[in-house]
Amino acid sequence: MTGRREPHRPRPGEVLPGQELTLTREDLRRYAEASGDHNPIHLDDAVAREFGLADGVIAHGMLVMGRLAAYVQWALEGSDPTAFRVRFRSPVRPGVPLVLSGRVVSADGDRVVVEVAAAPKAGGGPAVTGEWTGSWGAVARER
Repeated sequence: MTGRREPHRPRPGEVLPGQELTLTREDLRRYAEASGDHNPIHLDDAVAREFGLADGVIAHGMLVMGRLAAYVQWALEGSDPTAFRVRFRSPVRPGVPLVLSGRVVSADGDRVVVEVAAAPKAGGGPAVTGEWTGSWGAVARER
């Protein structure tokens, strides 16, 4: 016996463990540097307000999407996405704690589909929702 445990196989209806995320202004600055997206609505409160964002800067959508993808990869023990679609419902603001959540919609053979959301911890509707599709079996066979 090698002592390695068999990776958990996702089941339809399974709720993934939640994960908290609070993006900081430093996260936004670092993402801007890495991505080249220096749109001031993500970096400068005064400019963000000029564009109608009364509470100031908002997170880059692709930063939030990337963190959601990483969350599902963590929750499914390393599975990689083959497709990921999201809908941005409201802005994500730095310093506002979010809860990342997911539910397995289907797990047919190696194909897994997960509904995901990022919602403010304080309550209210999700800021971002999406559907993550991946190939679970390929990752599990490599372990």
